[in-house]
Amino acid sequence: MTLVHAFGRPRLRRAAVAGCAVLATVVVAAAPAAAVAGDGDPTRPWAAVVDAGDGIRVERVAALGAADAARKVDRATGGAPILALDVDRPARATGVGVDPLRSAQWALDELGFESVRAAVDPSTVTVAVVDTGVEAAHEDLAGVVLPGWDAIADAPGATTDVYGHGTHVAGIVAAVAGNGVGGSGAAAGVRILPVRVLDDAGQGWSSTIADGIRWAADHGADVINLSLGGTTPSGVYDAAIDYAVNVRGVVVVASAGNDYQSGNPMEYPASDPDAIAVGASTASGVRASFSSTGGYVALAAPGSSILAPCPPGGQVCGGNSGYARLSGTSMAAPFVSAAAALLRAARPGASPAQVRAWLTATATDAGSPGRDDEFGAGIVDPVRALAAASGGLAVPIGVTAGTPAGGGTAVREVSAGGAGAGYWMLDADGAVYGFGNARPWGSAPVGPASAADLAPTPSGRGYWVVDDTGRVFAFGDAAWRGNADRAVLRAGERITSLAATPSGGGYWIFTSVGRVLPFGDAPFLGDVSGRALGGPVLDAIPTPSGAGYYLVASDGGIFAFGDARFAGSMGGRPLNAPVQSLVPDPDGSGYWLVAADGGIFALDAGFAGSMGGRALNRPITGMVPYGAGYLMVGADGGVFDFSDLPFAGSLAGRTLARPVVAVAPGPSGLLGG
Repeated sequence: MTLVHAFGRPRLRRAAVAGCAVLATVVVAAAPAAAVAGDGDPTRPWAAVVDAGDGIRVERVAALGAADAARKVDRATGGAPILALDVDRPARATGVGVDPLRSAQWALDELGFESVRAAVDPSTVTVAVVDTGVEAAHEDLAGVVLPGWDAIADAPGATTDVYGHGTHVAGIVAAVAGNGVGGSGAAAGVRILPVRVLDDAGQGWSSTIADGIRWAADHGADVINLSLGGTTPSGVYDAAIDYAVNVRGVVVVASAGNDYQSGNPMEYPASDPDAIAVGASTASGVRASFSSTGGYVALAAPGSSILAPCPPGGQVCGGNSGYARLSGTSMAAPFVSAAAALLRAARPGASPAQVRAWLTATATDAGSPGRDDEFGAGIVDPVRALAAASGGLAVPIGVTAGTPAGGGTAVREVSAGGAGAGYWMLDADGAVYGFGNARPWGSAPVGPASAADLAPTPSGRGYWVVDDTGRVFAFGDAAWRGNADRAVLRAGERITSLAATPSGGGYWIFTSVGRVLPFGDAPFLGDVSGRALGGPVLDAIPTPSGAGYYLVASDGGIFAFGDARFAGSMGGRPLNAPVQSLVPDPDGSGYWLVAADGGIFALDAGFAGSMGGRALNRPITGMVPYGAGYLMVGADGGVFDFSDLPFAGSLAGRTLARPVVAVAPGPSGLLGG
């Protein structure tokens, strides 16, 4: 039998369980009860911001709905223009009633776990923590820990933890979110299955660990976390992990070890080919100095100064506060286990190989370009991994750029991401998918309405989504500046587009009758709301300076305002299909128009190709600049690449609910239709 211990006990540096040195403890004070403002009936009070001439004024009225509220505000203000109208919503002091230690959890800020777990149901997933036991009575793990197994005693148990290591690992994964105490688990909501294989000194035997892996696999574990190991290989590890992964279909995650500064030997069981071996990164994105390296490392995750629950008096906890900051690959592995658990929640039938592929294919490259022995595929990115698992980030197999791709029914929007190396898609239900370097920051709960458009911020670290009723949803670093509520829309008028100003401090909302509604620092430069149009305005695009914009009607009519240069239109000419969008040529001389049949009209812009005359599964609904050319997107999410950049993926083959209608500006400043 091989002697193994928990990585991280300071006096056992070589055997430390995947590595947790005690750095500090934190004393937590209970948060006071939240004080909620409002009259207790959020469906009746309405708030409006009106133009008071020399400033703005806020009006509050009680109304049965938006139209009733608008009429009452109009009467109360003598017809002052309504800039925003919405339900008067309750609020509370920031931080009151939330987890008091959440602000100290840097890894959650870096990796975006909260947006991922909000998109799935974590309660359907069980993560086995094969370790020193888990303190089920800890205040931040209340109701989370299932009855477990003590493999040392060969009896039910493992719900206490003298050493503290297993509790800290479990807390990283599953500390209760929003309970007003402690912090938040990366996959808060999952269930923890404790399996005790290491004793009260954090040490154990390979035979006990193998038996613990077997027991967890046989008792409902979806993911097994092994924050433990040693430097001596053992066939019993291989057999147990092979059984868990290939027979029971369990994802097994193991810490890569903390022995880089002690000769950097290979670690076991992390080096088992069926285990996902995880190294540790720091808050600055570099490899933690202790983190072992080698060809077996699959991924990296935060492992330096990680705050999580630790039982009072636990040997590695450094005090009686109930929380501790520990460092080690022991702390990195549970972040990957949490990501795997959330993928399992999104795709319950996914195989361990699929989960591994989603995690490694979407990791953020670190260290040397491409895969390396320090970070493996890179630092885990649960947001992009979920997008891949949901079909929104996987590079399609067998789809050739420029060839129609089948499947599905509906993407709403494509938007260039970064410096022309990625793009977002938005479907009519408000779901956002990221490709290449375009990271999804969240999806919009549009409800019974239909999502209309997506506009990224200049940094590319956020975006706005607008629905066809004028509600705006802000994500990432996008600042909400107001809605164009139904109350201000005319009969038959709908919202078709939103575009951001170059500063990111405002946006325009455009309507089907050619009205322009500015918010924040967006200037009003004119509109066509009083003209007779040959077709509805389907898209609107600002110039790079923000001092102009184009409106595009379905008959190919182009209306230029401010510094937007008119280079011609298709207005008055017979078209095979309606024009969907306009894309300015990056050199500013002209623009392209794209029609629903994939036809391209190049007006003072270079022609790179079209889909006109080809059989399409679904109509073309948008277009975006990409490198020296452009991409087109179909209603089914198929992408047709007429550019000099690598193809970043599509939604071809996914069954979606509703169709694509627009393409938004990309964060690089290149504009899409």
